[in-house]
Parts: sequence; structure tokens; C-alpha cells
Amino acid sequence: MNLKHYLLSVSILFLGLCILVGSWFISDAIKSNQKFSNITTTNELLTEKEAADYLRMDEFDFNQLISNQNRVKSQQSVYDTYKYIPFMILNGKRYYSQEQIDKWIEYNMLNK
Repeated sequence: MNLKHYLLSVSILFLGLCILVGSWFISDAIKSNQKFSNITTTNELLTEKEAADYLRMDEFDFNQLISNQNRVKSQQSVYDTYKYIPFMILNGKRYYSQEQIDKWIEYNMLNK
């Protein structure tokens, strides 16, 4: 085997090794991103438990917060949208938008 064939063989082996290592890095990155796949996206609606978990609150405390906000809100005719946690009621259950909760957090951080 002459030098050209030897260098070609080494180059092909090196290229194959690079492809394998690159594939391993990509698959590892995909697997690590899947750890976060159970986190809801901003377009999804959160249940009360999920919203409480998102805010790192106990579910009882979260329900107390919502109840207190609803009581105060009912006594006001006008208020800023994000002064209180926005929610919608579907089939008798409250649902929260993660995006709206984020806006509520932002509003309250800026206005307190």
C-alpha cells in the first residue's frame, strides 16, 4: 500500500471518529433538554396546582392568595390588569397562563 492509500484510510477513520463523537455530543444535548420537557410552555394553561408549583408556593397558600385577591378585586370597580393574578374559569375550574403569571410577577416587582 502506498502513502496515498494509507493517508486516505487514516483520513476516513478520523472522519468517522469525528462523526461518532459529534453524534454523541448532540444526543447528550438532546437528552439533557428532555429533562425540561415536563415544564409547561407559555402557551399552555396551568391548573391551580401547576400554577402554585410554578410560583414555588404551597397549593393552600396559593388558593388563599387567589381568594384574597378576588375579595379585594370585587370591592374595586377599576384596577390595573396585572395587579392580581389573571385566571380564567373553564368547566368550573380555574386555569392560569404562565405568560400572564410572569406579567403579574413583573408588574408587582415594579410597583411595590
